[in-house]
Amino acid sequence: ADSTSMRVLSDEQRTMIFLSRSIWVPKGARCCSNHLYKGHLSYEARQSVKQSKVDDIILNKHNVEKLIANFRLALKHAGSLDFDDPGALENETYTTITGLDRASKRSVSRICHQVRVALMQNFVPYHVGCQHVSREAILAQHQTTVATELLTNGRDQVVLIADGTYFFCQKSSNNDFQRRTYSQHKHRHLGKPMIITASDGYIISSLGPFFTDSLNNDAAILKHCMLNNEQEVLSWLRDNDVLVLDRGFRNTVNTLNRLGLQVAMPGFLHNKKQLPADEANRTRFVTKNRWVIESGKI
Repeated sequence: ADSTSMRVLSDEQRTMIFLSRSIWVPKGARCCSNHLYKGHLSYEARQSVKQSKVDDIILNKHNVEKLIANFRLALKHAGSLDFDDPGALENETYTTITGLDRASKRSVSRICHQVRVALMQNFVPYHVGCQHVSREAILAQHQTTVATELLTNGRDQVVLIADGTYFFCQKSSNNDFQRRTYSQHKHRHLGKPMIITASDGYIISSLGPFFTDSLNNDAAILKHCMLNNEQEVLSWLRDNDVLVLDRGFRNTVNTLNRLGLQVAMPGFLHNKKQLPADEANRTRFVTKNRWVIESGKI
């Protein structure tokens, strides 16, 4: 092999050879770069290692401590099936378990990309977003009588319910993205879309997704969507339309009112033993209509 394509084996790679083949590879040993994939030594490369000669190995205290530390690290990261490590399984095992070999991973990635593009072109515009359904259709088919009677003045007002939800995602290798997708509340990595539904639970739009750090609470996300007219939402809404929200959106009420929208939100019991009768009833009206977005599943 060309010397320029040779790579020195790392301590981790030498340790894995010793664990899997019981062959000690001295420090400074090299291998061809085509035996490496994303820094891992392939299964076939490990199996092809042969013991050329038997020499006595003298290890000092430092060598033994480092060897034990490498063993512990290898055992810590060892799993029964690790598809991210190309050296964990031979190619035939990949095919037996998944029906795909390692070379097919690129094909799967390309197919997933094509599916995503097809969905964005042929499905999403016709089923998700403010422009896929008219106000008239929402009023005629998806606005409940309860919402109309309790939250509107009987005029041509649409009642919408908005709330932030989340979906879990994998931990990213990008440090900034990893930090901004970690939720202190859920203790997991996730993204946050803002869901807008009709009063019967029909999903009108999904805005986002957004990061889950402290800068992106529900109020901040909704305010951003309105001020930036995400998905032409302000073109769809009209003056005096009603947005049903929970208390997490309290910091965006003034912004929504300035945009000509009405906000229906539960009352807040502040230094009181109980709410006044009219405010308590308005809170019940909100609760009666908000349950659809709390119990709904996409």
